[in-house]
Amino acid sequence: MKSRITQIRDMSVIEKALEAEKTGVLSFISQDEDLLQATVPYLYLDKNVHFFFEETDETFLNINFESSVSFAVSKAGGGEENEAGQKGFRYLQVLFRGIIRRVEETRDAEELYSRFIEKYHAGSQGEEAFVGIRAAFIDTEEIQASSFLV
Repeated sequence: MKSRITQIRDMSVIEKALEAEKTGVLSFISQDEDLLQATVPYLYLDKNVHFFFEETDETFLNINFESSVSFAVSKAGGGEENEAGQKGFRYLQVLFRGIIRRVEETRDAEELYSRFIEKYHAGSQGEEAFVGIRAAFIDTEEIQASSFLV
């Protein structure tokens, strides 16, 4: 089966896909120097990806902060016809590369968490939900997006 890959440069297309999806895969080297991957919910804001973890979360405890990470968001589309007239599926993948850092300012973390709650819970939780939550973000160095038709 022939597939076609298209690079996407239009940030509005990328941002629309990121707003629609709820989880992605975070890949990082742990403090023990193991390669780990975790499916995590995220908040995309100002070309950076933000994450929220409970302070006892295993993923959070294993992150080697101030190191390089990647984060991928994939979206499967509906059936389309390829150039040969055969039915295929379209996939969109957005890949972030950068340095993972802690959100140090409590006020900033609370504001980001409030936006995160709005995305996932339609604003239904109060401020007390932030207790025991730790925030991190990818200081993005590169964003790549591709569309695949297979």
